[in-house]
Amino acid sequence: MRIRVFCPNCGVAFTASERHAGKIGRCPSANCGRKLRVPEARPQVVFEPVPAERKSKKRKRSAETAKAGAAVWVKGAVAAGAVLALAVGFFALQSGEEAADLAAPSELRVAARPAPVQPPATPITSAAAGLQPSLNVGAAAPQMVLAAMVEPKLTFEEGVGAFLKTHCIDCHGPDYAEADINLGTVNSADDLRAERDKWERILAIVRVGAMPPSEMDQPTAEERAAAVDWIDRALHEVNCEIVNDPGRVTVRRLNRSEYDNTVRDLLGVELTLSDDFPADDVGNGFDNQGDVLTLPPLLLEKYLHAAEKIAGQAIVGDPNSLLKTSKEYGNRSIQSMEEKFKFPAHGDYTIRILANAQQAGPEKAKYEATLAGIPFAKVTLSGDRTQEVFERTVPVKPGEHTLKIKFTNDFYKPDAKLDRNLYIEAIEVIGPLGTRPENLPETHEAIVTAVPETAGGVKNAAAEVFRPLVSRAYRRPATDLEIARLASLVESVVRDGRTFEEGVQLGLQAVLSSPHFLFRIERDPTDARPGEPVGVNDYELASRLSYFLWSSMPDEELFQLAEEGRLGDDAVLAQQVDRMLNDPKSEALVEGFFAQWLNLQLLDEFQPDGRMFGPYWTSATKAAMRRETELFCREIVREDLPVKTFLDADFTFVNPRLAEYYGVPWDGKTGDAMEKYYAENLPGFIKKDGDRLKRERRRRAYAFRNEDVFKRVSLPDNRRGILTHGSILALTSNPVGTSPVKRGKWILDNILGTPPPPAPPNVPALEETQEANKDLSLRDALAKHREDPGCASCHAVMDPLGFAFEHFDAVGQWREKDGRFEIDASGELPDGTTFEGATELVAVLDGRSDEFVTHFTRQLMTYGLGRGMEWFDRCSVDEVVEATRPNGHRFRDLVRGIVLSDPFRKRSAESIAAN
Repeated sequence: MRIRVFCPNCGVAFTASERHAGKIGRCPSANCGRKLRVPEARPQVVFEPVPAERKSKKRKRSAETAKAGAAVWVKGAVAAGAVLALAVGFFALQSGEEAADLAAPSELRVAARPAPVQPPATPITSAAAGLQPSLNVGAAAPQMVLAAMVEPKLTFEEGVGAFLKTHCIDCHGPDYAEADINLGTVNSADDLRAERDKWERILAIVRVGAMPPSEMDQPTAEERAAAVDWIDRALHEVNCEIVNDPGRVTVRRLNRSEYDNTVRDLLGVELTLSDDFPADDVGNGFDNQGDVLTLPPLLLEKYLHAAEKIAGQAIVGDPNSLLKTSKEYGNRSIQSMEEKFKFPAHGDYTIRILANAQQAGPEKAKYEATLAGIPFAKVTLSGDRTQEVFERTVPVKPGEHTLKIKFTNDFYKPDAKLDRNLYIEAIEVIGPLGTRPENLPETHEAIVTAVPETAGGVKNAAAEVFRPLVSRAYRRPATDLEIARLASLVESVVRDGRTFEEGVQLGLQAVLSSPHFLFRIERDPTDARPGEPVGVNDYELASRLSYFLWSSMPDEELFQLAEEGRLGDDAVLAQQVDRMLNDPKSEALVEGFFAQWLNLQLLDEFQPDGRMFGPYWTSATKAAMRRETELFCREIVREDLPVKTFLDADFTFVNPRLAEYYGVPWDGKTGDAMEKYYAENLPGFIKKDGDRLKRERRRRAYAFRNEDVFKRVSLPDNRRGILTHGSILALTSNPVGTSPVKRGKWILDNILGTPPPPAPPNVPALEETQEANKDLSLRDALAKHREDPGCASCHAVMDPLGFAFEHFDAVGQWREKDGRFEIDASGELPDGTTFEGATELVAVLDGRSDEFVTHFTRQLMTYGLGRGMEWFDRCSVDEVVEATRPNGHRFRDLVRGIVLSDPFRKRSAESIAAN
């Protein structure tokens, strides 16, 4: 085996014999001669140094721009390796030679995934140490640099070192590393990037003023701002105008909803077979992430069973069964019988008589049959009470004809207890044979588009059936080999005596069990260079788009555009986004993205204490709350509203139950009028019972009139946006009461994207503090809980956010008191911002909507790509946010921006391109 080597000094490409693996030789170029170690037997080894100078007139991503959105990058930041890797070639790393001479320049640090040097163009004529030239050399091609970090202008000590020593090392140093955070070993920006996750959290906490703890000496505003700025630059300042890494999505299995939707759109079969599948794992907050969508053996077994069921539902295995008229008689004893049958057309018909006999006497039971007076059967039944089938195919003219059966040799001897009887079980008429039934299901007609009789044989018919079907199922043109295999499978089924349609059923099962159907597979071009950004082809782009917006396969228009090679055009792609969001199938975006982003699935698990919240709270209330939030999200999509509407909307959707719950007028009715409106729909027997009527009016267990109707209404002044939706307030509560901590944490996680770290170990739960101090209000109990230094920093951020919603109880209804305690919904954020109640906090968050918009975009992109955001995705997210700013960050603008972004339209080629 020959070993491919690239010289890092001059770019010469050459090969070495396997026997030289691990040995030191020299570059064969006459103008170089650099000492090199031949790597261990690797078929292809790539090295690419970073050029000493890179001229660029384009912008850097400024730290000022980074400030607005840096906090939202806490969650999902990648750790050590990708950022620490210098621009050192793979060969140098393997061999250990020359690494010191090849460090990246101080201005740029480059992520691992170096792109290869293009082989030069002038022939080599010399060789050294047994190395033989195999490629042309000359001036090296321009370097492709990926995702370069920009070094802070100030040194570590100038930027943040002094701040850490003054305010942090006492608690987070080598002697006492509280919360396992030791800052004493940090000396450079590289050290921060080596533990990016941890430093993202530190940045977020220091930025909002949660650290140092309030009881410690505090830095001045200028000192804090300078430290935050330096950490932000070290972690986030990326040169966005170089060729940035678009990332690489793991091969993705269809999740449960995508499976059902794809089967529906592929075959027209409305089944929810995925209900029997194991639950999909969740990654990065969503269940469509490639890294967690594994294929356990149980799921593979379920796929096989589902494919069999789908094929049986979509295709009629024996079409002649639809030409059959069958009449059952339940083992009727006869002497003679007549039955009329309709024959719709001239042709051959198979007549089948199912009969049995009670035998007696010297002969076997016999019967004769005529059709339209013409004899066609004389039958002798040989068994005793054993079903026997007579079948004959006869030509019949159209019309209604009488079929007559006569028992011809009755026998009866009562003295000897001998009695011969004929029993008719059923008569079946099948035909006219050789014709296609007119009542085939639509799914069958759409799939079985050819039959052997007219297509020139079984294989030709099968190929005609499967080529369009497989192309749609695999979401790219089917290959000739794939079609040939399926055609051979159908032919073998027919050869075994089964119908062509049964062969197609089996072929369809094979298609639905194929990895090309169950997985979304994207292939690198065969000529892709390792680590190089490559565009996904139009068919792959169509799938990315359809599974993003519809959670299903592409439709005919997307396939057509992909076939024409037009989908990659910016204007066409943007037009398709609008078309698809207007399609009813975009409801999947509400159910898939919005429900998971807002954690609405947690509402299903919420069961409040019935003694405290029983009146008014029912399963119908919970369902109405969820539907309210879904309709609200759908309105933002449909009306293309600014995404900050999630925070400050003055409208929502309610049915009569939820209108009463919120105190919103329903058809002009409130208060007692709504109670009468509810009572009008109660059953009559309840209205007659005065005591029971009172109980039912209080419980609201029965449905309201028009309960399935939701209307858009204006919210009262005490509610704004999704933060005051009953669904969000309930899922962030405890069964027995509100939880300012849960509500505050939910806002940090889902609205601002700055999740607090986990609670430190051995800290008593809040419930224990409350139990030990029953005379304290919830606010006072939390204040006592924060006396623990391990709790204070995070609670200083979470608690004020949560307390703003204390006027809403655990099930989202307005209240003035919490038991005997007056509600105090005021709060102060660590930066000194104060507010009173939910609507003032919403106004504060609205004023900082850039953080929310950036986090929302990041979440939407995570869902759309099927992978978590990496640090080098920062540029793409910021570009989308900035591009949509002039129009107010409208939802569709964000979607279009994501779809047109490099991470959505490109991928980084694997180190070994797929062939």
